[in-house]
Amino acid sequence: MKPTYEDLQKRIILLENEISGQCLKQGSSERMQIVQSQNEELQKAKNQAEQNERKYKMLFEATGTVNAIFDKNCCLILQNAISKRELGKGDSAIGQSVFQIFGESTGKNVYDRMTKVIQTGIPETFESLFDLPTGLKWFRSSYQPVYEHADGKIVFAVQVISEDITELKNFEFELIKAREDVDKSEKKFQQLVWDMRVGVLIQGPKAEILLSNPAALELLGLTEDQILGRTSFDPEWNVIHEDGSPFPGPTHPVPEAIATGKPVRSVVMGVYHPREKDYVWLLVDAIPQVITDGVVQQLVCTFINISKRKKAEIALKESENQLRELNATKDKFFSIIAHDLKSPFNSIIGFSEILVEQVKEKDYNGLEEYAGYIYTSSIRAMSLLSNLLEWSRTQIGRMNYNPEPIELQAIIDEGIELLTDPAKQKDITISSTIPKKLIVFADKTMISTVIRNLLSNAIKFTNSGGQVNFSSQQVDDELLVSVSDNGVGIRNQSIPNLFLIEESKSTSGTEKETGTGLGLMLCKEFVEKHGGRIWVESEEGVGSTFKFTLPNFG
Repeated sequence: MKPTYEDLQKRIILLENEISGQCLKQGSSERMQIVQSQNEELQKAKNQAEQNERKYKMLFEATGTVNAIFDKNCCLILQNAISKRELGKGDSAIGQSVFQIFGESTGKNVYDRMTKVIQTGIPETFESLFDLPTGLKWFRSSYQPVYEHADGKIVFAVQVISEDITELKNFEFELIKAREDVDKSEKKFQQLVWDMRVGVLIQGPKAEILLSNPAALELLGLTEDQILGRTSFDPEWNVIHEDGSPFPGPTHPVPEAIATGKPVRSVVMGVYHPREKDYVWLLVDAIPQVITDGVVQQLVCTFINISKRKKAEIALKESENQLRELNATKDKFFSIIAHDLKSPFNSIIGFSEILVEQVKEKDYNGLEEYAGYIYTSSIRAMSLLSNLLEWSRTQIGRMNYNPEPIELQAIIDEGIELLTDPAKQKDITISSTIPKKLIVFADKTMISTVIRNLLSNAIKFTNSGGQVNFSSQQVDDELLVSVSDNGVGIRNQSIPNLFLIEESKSTSGTEKETGTGLGLMLCKEFVEKHGGRIWVESEEGVGSTFKFTLPNFG
């Protein structure tokens, strides 16, 4: 199952303890400061996730209907305030089965429907009468599957959204009762129609509107003169489905009820409201009333406004998607930390232990080599922590963008100096044809990060004795900067995923160097922050050229 937010919190604590414990063994106050800074960024990420969770719960409460979620054993696991009020049990209902909540008879009906949705994954809508502490009430309940994963294969819970349709059902019962006594029903029917807060239309055999109550006129934004005689086929209604696609006239509830002679219920449709200049969302029922020789001569179309509920559902879905994306990003982020921080620190600890033992035994053979390994691992860990810190800052919007005039070659020289030792170890030559006085208007920290990561990648994937070269050229109104190497190159199928966190994978270098894959994502974010683009041209066995653009500033 997908990890809960509490699971993520536990993983964060374990990770923080692991990193802190390793750094304490090293006795390095500088590294403890770096980890402390990283922990602060992790805390901010947790706070952001908690804010998203509160927003999700708020939207869950805001639907204006009974909203509850049951697990696959048909036990209540979550409910909103309206559900608590209607069930009359408050939080004590959490964990109870549908039999405990509704009793044996009603509970059996709810259980069968819920089990069907869990087994098939197909949403179902039912109308049921419930004897609740608030009285006998009719509800139209939508049973929606909740999937364990985003791929939508395994249902692990059912969300039940119940609309109180007691007033609508009472109206329908009154209509049925009225038909039993024609003389009395006419007057009573007209009065009911006129006083109903539910929109009511009486329509003829061609779906033409014969009568409308005031509520219908208000909901549709029309006058009586504008609506009488109009048919359901009229394209001026401008009706749409929930997904925004057109709703053809012949498929409307009224024409369908006329064609089949059967009621059509619970149809959600968006109808353009001319006064509001926006769509109003209606829940529509079409009920045949007068049928002669199998032909529907008259029917009643009723509808209620569910716009607030629809907007809340849309906002809830958007928030859920954002929360899912945030959790996926955090999972990836924590996975990277857990996997890639272990390697350099294990190397540092392992070779340090060897050094300590050899010094104790006054065996100085290979000390320089071991110290070199420790140095290389330390540089790798420092680069990793730097990238993680910068990446996490970009995710919470704390990375400030401060462009200024800077000399591009000077930034490249700083990057070369920082990575001199790894380049020397592989006997790699680094050169640049960029003019010394070439000035760009850019954020120094961000562009330094881009240069450092691209150069580090080039060294990583270039064999001993290879070459790396920086170059630039003017292309239209942009400056094109290239970092080329004659290394191992990249497979064509891997190129589209290089800059995506969802597909980010670290690949070992020519001498088994490791990384996180975060570097290229940082490069993409920072280049795009400048209004530029970044891409790669590569051929396996020949080498790679990473290119990025910076706009020219007057």
